[in-house]
Amino acid sequence: MHAIARSCTTIEDDINKPNQITGTGSTPDITSDIGSLTLASIQSVRDDLISRADIVYHGSTTLNGGTLGTRGEPKITYVDDTLVLEGNVTGAGFLIVDKDFEVKGNFTYEGVILVGICNTCPGRIKGTG
Repeated sequence: MHAIARSCTTIEDDINKPNQITGTGSTPDITSDIGSLTLASIQSVRDDLISRADIVYHGSTTLNGGTLGTRGEPKITYVDDTLVLEGNVTGAGFLIVDKDFEVKGNFTYEGVILVGICNTCPGRIKGTG
């Protein structure tokens, strides 16, 4: 799986630190080229996924270990604020975080992660795990 980074606060992408987001593909394993997708189309998909979320967290949330879906039973997880992951957290499906997303432990996820994909909720991805 490749990593995709896209700026949602400006028209032009400004990805200056590709070594901070990695996928498991060949070099380069990061891109900002998502073809004909637009911010509006991504926001529409985001809104649809939120309406069908299996797991919802309101407010700033810290998870210390746990599972957000499995390959056999993927989940749509939505956090309407900041999400911090500590300990060992695994998951599969769709993970949507409105604000900042920080990983302080071990995190393995099979699926799509959307961070800050709305006009009023720009988010950042941080990792120290």
